[in-house]
Amino acid sequence: MNATAPAPAVSGQDRVLALVDQRLETTRGPLARLVLDLTLYLDEFGTDLLDRVIDQYEELCPAAERRLYSIDEALHWASIGEPVWTDAARSAAQRGQTRPHLQAARQRIEDRREFAFGLWDGRELNAPGGSWNLAIRRVRVADNRCLGFIRVLVPARAGPSLLQQMVLHLCDTVPFLSGHAGWAFSYDVWRSESAFDAMYAVAKRFLGVDIEYLSSTLPKMAESLKGTGWLTMLGSRWCQHPAVSSAVNHWISRADGTAHAVACGYGRVLVAGTGPGWGDRHRSASDVASQAALARALSPYTLTDASAFPGRRFAEPMQTSAWLRRFVDHGW
Repeated sequence: MNATAPAPAVSGQDRVLALVDQRLETTRGPLARLVLDLTLYLDEFGTDLLDRVIDQYEELCPAAERRLYSIDEALHWASIGEPVWTDAARSAAQRGQTRPHLQAARQRIEDRREFAFGLWDGRELNAPGGSWNLAIRRVRVADNRCLGFIRVLVPARAGPSLLQQMVLHLCDTVPFLSGHAGWAFSYDVWRSESAFDAMYAVAKRFLGVDIEYLSSTLPKMAESLKGTGWLTMLGSRWCQHPAVSSAVNHWISRADGTAHAVACGYGRVLVAGTGPGWGDRHRSASDVASQAALARALSPYTLTDASAFPGRRFAEPMQTSAWLRRFVDHGW
């Protein structure tokens, strides 16, 4: 008699990923997916910023996952192997410049203009195994003010240790205002209204998953923190704020070993636990207790007045604010 081989064990993480994927699926494909996210907010853009960030990304992102790039001067995602040759790129190539195809983006940075740059593996939202993505942008948020961000998305199964390495490397390399890292949603921008309604429903249960809508939050990042993540990054200005520094030290002292801070070149990385938590309300959400405690400690400096996220549910009165302050107030 042949014995049936036991089914492979399913981890708690795999169960959550499958559950959330199911809730975000439609007959037209997924509205959103769970990913590991790193977001840093910037207001300083050195002329070598682009190359420094790409160098750090390439250290940890497999070469096979760096296939396409985008710049303002290209009308589409272009192959790194067959780049778009602008006049600036040709001139840079003649000078022996590294990555000459990015020279137009470097000139935008040097001229203090808006710019957008991306690296992508070319996999769509529904691709098995997830997708790798790097985005760097500088955006005019007021007549006399530009802010920007670095955002890295890696597949959910890439693992938190890789994400933490990326955070520590970038925070040693790039001056930044603040940032956060952990679980997040990547969504279909062409169906954003429906995607945000679906994410709203999932976020009601899973407090530890971040929702990104930079059009709403980025303009406020010079004066506020968006919130906390498994990793919360505080730039030098926040670290030099006496009340913030005191609140962070108090949080660490009361965390019973579940929290610590890592000093880096341009600030501190606050670590809430050994890995990113789901914050599942059906299971007490204890895995985000340290992150929630930090959110309460930093609540006087946390964003409250962002414009509403897309979708019918977030447009309801105070719902965007309630999600932003989900660890602090009781409205969510």
